[in-house]
Amino acid sequence: MVNCQHNAAWRHANGMSQCTRCGARRFTDYGALRPDGLPQPARTRRQLLVERDKAAALIIAKGHYRVSHWGFSRADSAPKAEPAFS
Repeated sequence: MVNCQHNAAWRHANGMSQCTRCGARRFTDYGALRPDGLPQPARTRRQLLVERDKAAALIIAKGHYRVSHWGFSRADSAPKAEPAFS
């Protein structure tokens, strides 16, 4: 491996720079790596917690969980025995 400090001149072409001494390349145009559109702003912890609360409320509202026993004691939420047919 060549021990180069890259102090020599650099050639620049097509979004790339190349050291004239060792040939090391540095890419200067990262346009292909950037996603389209504007970057999303950073959200605060408070905003994340509010979003999670809204998502949980939506799941409960759609009925994906049984909520009939919430707020009741075990005795109140136990299933009632069906009357036996004779």
